[in-house]
Amino acid sequence: YQHRVHGGSSLLLVRMARAVKAFEMKLRALGFPNWSEFDVRNRGALKSLAAWLEDEKIRRRPIAERGPLRDLASADWDAELAAYARELGCSRASDAPLSDAALASIVEWLLGFAVSLEYSERSGAYNRVTGAIAAPDPTSVVSADDLGVVDLSAAGVRDALEALAQSLDVPVHEDLQVLLRTIAHLVHRRFSVHALVSENDVVAPEHLTDEAIAKRFPLGFDTKDPLVNKAATVLRLLYIDDLRELQTQINELLVSVQNFTADPKLDSRLGKVGR
Repeated sequence: YQHRVHGGSSLLLVRMARAVKAFEMKLRALGFPNWSEFDVRNRGALKSLAAWLEDEKIRRRPIAERGPLRDLASADWDAELAAYARELGCSRASDAPLSDAALASIVEWLLGFAVSLEYSERSGAYNRVTGAIAAPDPTSVVSADDLGVVDLSAAGVRDALEALAQSLDVPVHEDLQVLLRTIAHLVHRRFSVHALVSENDVVAPEHLTDEAIAKRFPLGFDTKDPLVNKAATVLRLLYIDDLRELQTQINELLVSVQNFTADPKLDSRLGKVGR
């Protein structure tokens, strides 16, 4: 029971962290002032954000009719927001008074709506930028594989990486590029969402005897050399882990495409359904 409770709590925390991160990304994309300091638990901040979205991004109503939405202290503000959200086609709008969760849900929907409007208005510019990213300058010396955003020649970088490596039980390598890649790979494996949610399913090292490993992870063949068998088992497990990660990425891509194609948006300005 404790395992299920702890696992459920971990999953809930992960989902909350994802939701907050998505909220921040939308705020940043829209150019919201001090987006990194926004507190989604602050009701006043959410109300101000809703008014800001209508004034700066959505502009559904004429300026003269935006007063009620700007009057954050009004006793009728919740009802005004709910009516405004329904005008835009938000199915999350509920009757006033709005709970904190209902308010956050509506504002989150408004954020997504504003982002879609922003894209539709500037899709040409965004697509040109995307094309530039997809086809980088071949003369560029920085690559994602090299983790080029990190200046390995800066003062203190070696000491910091070696200290981090020691804390993670990673052997220190003279080549900082190799060391950085190793640390990045280990952090991804140990602290990804999947790893954090599944941490309770990890077998304790003291239980992984040679016999237990052979039984739990059968190699499928015998080289007649115990050490070679162990090395082959490790390589096989790493390969399986890579395949699982690839499958996860494929599944996420399929879900993303399905969500995009199966949820058409109505753009009343164009008089048609579509994105």
